[in-house]
Amino acid sequence: MNLSNEIRIIFGTNSIEPNKDQLRYIFQDVRKQNEQGSIKSLHDFGQIVKKYCPSAGTCVYKGLDNSDLNTLIALAIQETQRS
Repeated sequence: MNLSNEIRIIFGTNSIEPNKDQLRYIFQDVRKQNEQGSIKSLHDFGQIVKKYCPSAGTCVYKGLDNSDLNTLIALAIQETQRS
């Protein structure tokens, strides 16, 4: 499972977003907001994605399996721990 692909599918970013820098900012923001208990829904996670990926919401990937919020948060936190 790849967080970049999951973000692309769930939040409809274009094929070049999120890039490595955008992912780094998303990881940091998700980790911080998760620690504060601020992420309670996919919408909350999506607001973070939209902040760093202007193309969010512009693409649709039909027929693909969408992951839930817990998977997205776990992947983002896992990435920050590797950094």
